[in-house]
This record gives sequence, structure tokens and C-alpha cells, in this order.
Amino acid sequence: MLTCAAAVLGNVAHAANHALLVGVSNYPSLSPQLQLTGPKNDVELMRGLLQRRGFAPGNIRVLADGVKDAHGEPTRALIMGELKAIIGKAQKGDFVMLFFAGHGSQ
Repeated sequence: MLTCAAAVLGNVAHAANHALLVGVSNYPSLSPQLQLTGPKNDVELMRGLLQRRGFAPGNIRVLADGVKDAHGEPTRALIMGELKAIIGKAQKGDFVMLFFAGHGSQ
């Protein structure tokens, strides 16, 4: 996944870059053997890649459990709030990156 994103981002130049990175490692309703350790690592790696590719740190929002400097837990309410915030500031020609790491559930 990181290789594909790097290839795409390396060829994209826009007025501004915005990213929402979501990493869900802890699932309270799942048994311990189904908990994940990778999403927090994936989010950290993606944040580093985006910064190396020119994303301003202030334009990268992170919602993840177990990630230093995350803007909050990856709850539905916070994810929806961050999506609305990006919609409110993104302009025509901007690049918006959405990244999710986790099992996925409803």
C-alpha cells in the first residue's frame, strides 16, 4: 500500500494537500486474539511518507488509538467531524488523502 501511495503522490502537485489518517487497533467487542497491532504502525508510516512528500504537518489529521500526537480516538463522531473539516477547507485543485487501517466494522 505504501509503495502505491508513494508512486501516486510523487507525481501530484496541487495547491494544498490534506490528509485524514485513521488507525483502529482496539475493538472492544472483539476477542483478544482479533485485536490488531498493525494499524498504529501503518498510520505512523503513512504520516511520515506524506510529510516527506510535501504535506504540511498541520494538514495531516490523525485519529488512532495508540499513536503519539493523534488528534483523538478513531470514533465515528470524530471521523465524521474531521471529514467535514476537510470539506470546509479544501479548495478546487487540492489533493485530499483518506487512509484507513483496521478491520473495518459497522
